[in-house]
Amino acid sequence: MGPEKHIRGLIEGGGPIPFSRFMEEALYHPELGYYSTGRPFKARGDFYTGPSLHPIFGWTIARFLVSRDSPRAILEIGPGKGFLASDILDYLSSRHPELYQETRYLILEKSPALRAQQERLLSSHAGHTEWLDSLPQSFSGVILANEVLDAFAFDRFVREKLGWSMMMVALGDPFAWTTGPARGDALAFLPKNAPEGFIYDLSVEALSFLSDCASSLDSGYMLVIDYGYPREIILSSYPQGTLTCYYRHTVSDDPFLRVGEQDITCFLDWDLLREAAARAGLREELFVSQAEFLMSSGIHDVLSGMETAHSSLEIMKARLAAKNLLLTFKNYRVALWGKQRSANRA
Repeated sequence: MGPEKHIRGLIEGGGPIPFSRFMEEALYHPELGYYSTGRPFKARGDFYTGPSLHPIFGWTIARFLVSRDSPRAILEIGPGKGFLASDILDYLSSRHPELYQETRYLILEKSPALRAQQERLLSSHAGHTEWLDSLPQSFSGVILANEVLDAFAFDRFVREKLGWSMMMVALGDPFAWTTGPARGDALAFLPKNAPEGFIYDLSVEALSFLSDCASSLDSGYMLVIDYGYPREIILSSYPQGTLTCYYRHTVSDDPFLRVGEQDITCFLDWDLLREAAARAGLREELFVSQAEFLMSSGIHDVLSGMETAHSSLEIMKARLAAKNLLLTFKNYRVALWGKQRSANRA
């Protein structure tokens, strides 16, 4: 049975389902889902991420972390193949060996297949890495979330004459849209000034996870890198929502095509995330584009430092990757949210 047939069976048995349920089944079903099959992590893949382009992305982040009072503990959420963890630890071991000896790199990964892949890649750093199944109750250090919040399943809401409704997935050819009552826990987050017919994509679960990270963080900061826009741009430029599908590096807005074979995501509402972080007790210290972050964190200095230890070909590849990271990831933003130890937890 393929994912399309599986989802059709769910709808036949219980009626239309929320889009978040459709997305969970299409992407994360343990046997049939897009991510469970390993498709996005094959050589060709369907999309690029910063860490997959070149180690210079991770090296620059490591340089930034060192500049922030040398944190001894890093907790990375959902690291995919583990490239970012590998590049950060490689940088620390070669450039800051004393700091590296004190560094603990924790990885929150729920997929057994991905964890096995990460363990193989990070075998040379075995004494510094540890895998977790859930967020720790109390953590001091850096929580690193690179393209994590966009991976949560989201619901689609449409503004109608009498208020917001939720878009549901019904049977069609193979699926079709219908509407139902909006979930109550989403209403407070929906735009108040959206026009009739406007579609807004929202993951309540992503907001909840952000709050959980803030609760887990005893002291330190959270570094979040992801794609999205301010709400003003979403309202003015995306009346049909920001849902986006990726298949072999092509883009579409139809999640009902190639079910289980394409990635499904949406662009985040950064205003909503920043408000949620503030409500959760995080203090914003930085909010810039990815290009601004990488430049201010010294990506050009990292390139210059390669000249004495790398071949001309390796340097050329790094320069091309840096150019790509600075010029083509235009929708990416970087937020740094800090938290100090409260007096009653000291």
